[in-house]
Formats: sequence, structure tokens, C-alpha cells
Amino acid sequence: MPKVSIIMPAYNSGEYIEKTIKSIINQTFKDWELIIVDDCSKDNTVKILNKLKNNKFVIIKNKKNIGAALSRNKALNVAKGRYIAFIDSDDIWEKEKLEKQLNFMKENGIAFSFSSYKKVDEKDKLIKIIEVPDKVDFSFLLKNVVIQISTIILDTEKINKKLIEMPKIKTSEDTAMYLQILDKIDYAYGYSECLVKYAVRKHSLSSNKILNTLRFWKVLKIHNIGFQDRCLNVFKHVKNAILRMIPTEKILRLKEIFRIITIKQIIDVIIFPFVFILSLFIKLFCKNVWLIEENPNEACDNGYIFYKYLRENRKDINVYYVIFKKSKDFEKVNKIGQVILHGSLKHWLFYLNAKKIIVTQKYANPSPAIFYVLHKIGIIKTPRVFLQHGITKDDCKMFYYNKTKFRLFICGAKMEYEYVKDNFGYPKQNVVYTGFARFDNLNTENLERNNLILIAPTWRKWIKTQKEFDLFFNNYLELINNKTLIKYLEINDIKLQIVLHKNMKKFKINKKSLSKNIKINHNEEVDIQNLLNNSNLLITDYSSIFMDIAYRKKPIIYYQFDKNKYRVKQLQEGYFSYEKDGFGDIALEKNFLINKIKYYIENNFNAEEKYLKRMDNFFERKDKNNCLRILKEIEKI
Repeated sequence: MPKVSIIMPAYNSGEYIEKTIKSIINQTFKDWELIIVDDCSKDNTVKILNKLKNNKFVIIKNKKNIGAALSRNKALNVAKGRYIAFIDSDDIWEKEKLEKQLNFMKENGIAFSFSSYKKVDEKDKLIKIIEVPDKVDFSFLLKNVVIQISTIILDTEKINKKLIEMPKIKTSEDTAMYLQILDKIDYAYGYSECLVKYAVRKHSLSSNKILNTLRFWKVLKIHNIGFQDRCLNVFKHVKNAILRMIPTEKILRLKEIFRIITIKQIIDVIIFPFVFILSLFIKLFCKNVWLIEENPNEACDNGYIFYKYLRENRKDINVYYVIFKKSKDFEKVNKIGQVILHGSLKHWLFYLNAKKIIVTQKYANPSPAIFYVLHKIGIIKTPRVFLQHGITKDDCKMFYYNKTKFRLFICGAKMEYEYVKDNFGYPKQNVVYTGFARFDNLNTENLERNNLILIAPTWRKWIKTQKEFDLFFNNYLELINNKTLIKYLEINDIKLQIVLHKNMKKFKINKKSLSKNIKINHNEEVDIQNLLNNSNLLITDYSSIFMDIAYRKKPIIYYQFDKNKYRVKQLQEGYFSYEKDGFGDIALEKNFLINKIKYYIENNFNAEEKYLKRMDNFFERKDKNNCLRILKEIEKI
């Protein structure tokens, strides 16, 4: 019995069906059957099917033309697989489509899944990438049909086969089927990666938008949607269909611009013309100013270390550091001198007149709603240098050149440099490998044993409610309240400190640890660089903070209890593989993690030899001259 039954209706598909079938044959997941229903084709479709068929194929030939919906139902009646997948005869599957999507379903207990896809024209030229939401329900689908038939997989152990049968209509039969399933189950779940190429043909039924709208009206009528609601949902359906026709880049640009706008920034837009005029008058007083900006709540990152280096070694450079007056680090920076308060009039004026702007974060400026746009469209031409907050290891699309226009992208490691240079769209001279400024400040010799274990998870962008945070943080509560771990920490006088990402500050921690040896803090309550210097073991998940620890050759454990969810919902893996390149073991559950903590305590917090070699290979530059190299690169622009 095959695991998956793949259903494909075909009518006059001779021009493209061979490529479609080969995309199925080339799947990395091999336990499938392909059921093709030829709907009385008049071209060479049947001849191609006979040439390609093997023992995994079931070919059904209709005696008369009955349409795609009834042809799919015919195939469904003979399907043997637990999972049902559909593909149109002119679409293409990525080779890992079945493997990735089935794993996604099994790991998350999903009955109905679908994926993002690429819309291509008849010449295979990309029209648009359609990115799907995490999940959709019946009401969502009424106004926005984001599901494409060739992307779906259905689990017949969770969905009655009768619900998968399609009504007898000429088009939108797939939408009618989705709705009848979602009328019985809660959600269909989206897989974020593009796994399908969906071909748009000029004369296909689905390309006729007017007919499509009329038939969608019929689909709503079948599901007993009232007249007023039908009108409303058709309007939303048409609006969303139009949005799906607009190129992805344009929509992302608009979304990104409006996502960052607040009421304060609307006020900023109003006052900007007056500030701009004023800035022209003070231009003479702001000659050769370098401005360094990062998170204005603290001063402990690459920007601060580089600023400190300049103030101590190059007093001829007129450099200023931007920070909030209320920051715990304000006095520390103020002692060095030349501080600008974030959001002040001086901040605006100096930003508009600076010769060079040096940042660790993409939106580091007086008002993102204004300056992000002005940099992107080229009105402000001041060169910006991106020192980064952490080493880029994943496919961070927000740092692509077309979204930042950074004049200089500073890299902390050789592998990172090669990856950014080759994949992020920057002119080659814009990406340089110097090493991070803050690495110059890390002690790499005569490391003290402070009996401190640091746990520092990164944020999850899908955590938006207290309930979602509690579900996430429960993984850590179970760990720090484990009696075996507590006893072991207390016997060995080991302190354990959890530092949560600043984006989690808004959530309450409803339970604490039972041990006095364990503390929980938010990032902005502590000096994270000091903790990194003093810790003997780091436990993190995907946060690039582990790079600082690896630079100092300290042991690391990756606690990745939600690995697949993170890759689907947050960031796709880039060049850095935790399995092949990581600097420590991966713990998927707490018992393994506890045993690994005990191992490092018993071995005096010494990293294993294989991970020490990886650390040495990853960081080539350890001469504490990173700030000097950065300075030389900045002076070139």
C-alpha cells in the first residue's frame, strides 16, 4: 500500500505534462502512487503517459469529457494511500515537496496542509511568489482563497474521504472542496516554503477573472452563505485576487513601510519639513560628523565598542553616540563624551548632516517611518555602515541589499562573509570581512571558572499573546524546576541564569524556579556582554549570541525543542547547519539537556575536541584588530 496517492487530471496536456510527471518521479519521498485521469485528450497526452508509465502509475481514460472535478473524484475512488495530494498537469513540484510537507504534518498532527508557491508564466518566468499564512479556517477562506490545489496534502485518517470529493462545477471546484472540509475541521495549516510552481496559462479557465468571480459566487451559494455576506465575501475575494497579481516586492515594500508607522511617527512626518529646513542652516556646524546608533536602551554591542575605540584611538574623528537618557548605560557612555539623546532635535539635525552613519540595527535612526523610506529611494545618500548585532547565519531577507541599501556590511566570520556576498544582492565591495568590533573586547585567554550557566533563547515572532508565551516558556520552567537538575546545581554551587529576549518583556513570568541558584531576567535588566564573559556554559536555541561564546571556546548546548516550527514560521536555514557546523550538541528534549549539563559540570566546563576544531575553523581572525580593520574600511567610503 502506498503512503501517498497523487491525483492528476489531464486534458490536452501534451505540451507540459512530461515535466510535471518528472517532478513527481524525482521526489525524495518515494512511497507514492500516481493516478492520472485522461479526460478524452485530443493531442499526444496519452502517448506521453504510455511512454512514461511504470508500476507506480494508475492511468484511467474517461470515455467522455467530464471535467477536472469529476476526474479527480474518479481517481479518489481508487486511491490507496493514507495521504491524498493533488497536482495539475502543468504544475511542477520541488523535489522535496512530499518529504518536507509530510514531516510538517506528522510532527504537528495536521490533517490538511498547503504551502507557499511560485506563479510562473508559460515560459517559466516568475510572476509572483505567493506566501501563505500559518493557518486558515472556513471564514478566512470565504474572503481570501490562498490555497492552490497542487500544494495541498490531506490525511484521510483525520478527514472523511467523502469530504474530499469535489462538486460538479467547471471551476473553483477546489475551493468548494476546501470549504466543505473546513466546515468540519478547525484549520488548514500553511507551510511557508515554496514547494510548487503554479503555471498560469492565458486561456485557462482559472485565468478568466470575471468567470472565476461568478463561479466563486456559486461556491458561496452551495455553502448557504447569505446574499449580503456573499456580496461582502466576493468583494474581499476580488480585492485579494488583485493583490495576488501585484508583484511580491511591491507588496512587501508597502507592508514594510506601513508596518513600522506609529502615531508618534505620523507626528514626525508633519514636523520633518521644518527640521529639514533647519538642518540646512546648521550644516556648517556639523562638518565631518560620524554618528553611531544601535539599541538606544543600552550600550554594550558592536556600536559601543567601536565608539569607545574611536574615542580612545582617533580623537581627530568627530564621532557621536546615540542613546536614551533613561538607559542604564547612559553614564557609562557620557563619561567617554559626545553623546546625543535619541529622538532629540539634535539627533534629527545631526542625522541629516552626518558624513557617515554607523548602525547595528536596520531601523536605527530618529524616525523609521521617514528615514527608512528616504534611504531606500535614495533621497538621503549618506553612506550607512552595518556593524550588525549578531553574525548572520540564516536566510535573513530583511538584510538584503534592496531592503537596506547599506554601503558597507561588516561580517564577523569568513563563512558568513561568503554567504552574504553571494546571496544578499550587495555589490561585492559593499561586503567586508573584518571581524566584529565587540570580539576585540572578549577575553579569550586565562578564562575564569565562575560556575555560571547562561540560558539565552531568541524570540519567536509567532508569540503574540500571554498564552502563546506561557506555552513557549513552559519548556524552560520544566527544565529549571526539575528536581534532579536543581539538586545537581546546588551540590556543585552552580548558578543558572535565564535571560529572555527584549521582545518578550511585555509578557509575565507566572512561575519562578524553586531554587535560589536560578534567576530569570529580561535582556535589558542585565549586562549581557558581562554575562557572556563570566558564563562557563551557554544554552541557547537559534540566537547568534552563541557566536560570542564559541569565539571564546566555551561549551554550548542548543536547546531546539521547536526546531521545525521555528524553520517554518521564522527563519529558514542559511549556510550554517547546526548538525554539521554547530559548536555543541542539539537537545530536542529536557532529559538529554539535563544529562549534557551534568556532563559539562563533571568535566570542568571544557568543550569537546570536535567542537573546539569547528570553533577554530569558523573564526579566522582573533588578533583583536577588528576595530582597526572596520575603521580602515569606513575611511575608504
